[in-house]
Amino acid sequence: MGWMGHKRVLALGLLLCSVESQAVPFISFDVRANAMGGAGVAAMPSASAVFTNPALVPGSQPQRVVEAAALLRFSDPRNLQDEVDNYQSDELESLFEAALIAFKADSATSTPRTNLATATQNMVTQLNRFASRSIEREVSLGLAVGLPDKPMTLVVQQQTVGGARLVNVAQERARFVALIDEGLNKTEKGPDDEVFNIVISGPGRNMLSRMHSRGAMIREVGVAMVREVEWRGQTLEVGITPKYVDVTTFDSLQSLVNASYDSQSGQQHYPSYNVDLGVIATRDGGWRGGLAVKNLISHRYPTALAGGAIRIQPQARMGVTHSGEWFATALDLDLNETKAVGLGENSQYLSVGGELSLTKNVRLRGGYRHNISNTKASMMTIGSGFGLFGAVADVGMSINQDGLGFSGRIGLQF
Repeated sequence: MGWMGHKRVLALGLLLCSVESQAVPFISFDVRANAMGGAGVAAMPSASAVFTNPALVPGSQPQRVVEAAALLRFSDPRNLQDEVDNYQSDELESLFEAALIAFKADSATSTPRTNLATATQNMVTQLNRFASRSIEREVSLGLAVGLPDKPMTLVVQQQTVGGARLVNVAQERARFVALIDEGLNKTEKGPDDEVFNIVISGPGRNMLSRMHSRGAMIREVGVAMVREVEWRGQTLEVGITPKYVDVTTFDSLQSLVNASYDSQSGQQHYPSYNVDLGVIATRDGGWRGGLAVKNLISHRYPTALAGGAIRIQPQARMGVTHSGEWFATALDLDLNETKAVGLGENSQYLSVGGELSLTKNVRLRGGYRHNISNTKASMMTIGSGFGLFGAVADVGMSINQDGLGFSGRIGLQF
């Protein structure tokens, strides 16, 4: 069989993703699929769909297509960033330090002791609010250019994926609790006792709590190619995307007084290679089945902090779609659990969605993406698509108890 079709396609995708419980699962720039719960492995060929399954490289088309897509997802389970902001804006460390200095200067009277007890309890209260919270973030940019007269698409994408969480919070809290229980509540204890040795500022600072940020900036350049293959009387579209992968890991610790998610510190750089594979089978009656495996070669990228590493492992997903005149349905399933990139939770998704064509140019979409590994990360999705005089536009939204997601695409055929 010869290479299929002739088409030139230009697609631009932007994906923002923060937080997580958001492990880095299948990355898709297909806004249509994202509005249908993320089910798109067996979707119709398009520029955006190539990022999901290389077997979806478009075939012969009479017109050229230019597409631009954007996706924003964010969540912050239990509002960790807000709590860190409160910790900083309330200046709890400065207030504690001032109270401790005043107490050490005059421990014989009640007012300095009372003020220090109040400042210490405020620290304990805030540290309690930090427990079991994390932030995750992803920012991605994708470009796909369909080569003329060939069923091949040049794909370029950049992703920054990672997360942040607080470390040593329990140990920090224990120090402040001990200051109250073993210091201020026992009259025989004085300011020179070891329990009062908490240094907030200066070279001797010994606060234990830190914000730990870890993740990777992943740049990929590849060519998606598709070919027809006969197998047991069935014609299959088999796609492959060999790609160069440039990875920069980041891994750092910050004091809480000025902590924020940090992807610029503690960087390590690694060039590597990988490959994506995909298969599509089409049956009578509007049925299509698909299988895609992204990042077929496992890689481990050490980070700047001792013992840290970012692992990128194979991600396999299968799916099926059924298309009718007015309605289409899709179902995808991750065949393996995806390890989180950074400090988030793992993920394994079951995605289901549908599309209703109200008119030839107006479509409504909806779906549900269920995380088998972490049900709190499951999301409802909705969206719509429009077309007029060769121009198309898609919008979508996803939502769960921890956050929202928004997506959009504009396209022009000429």
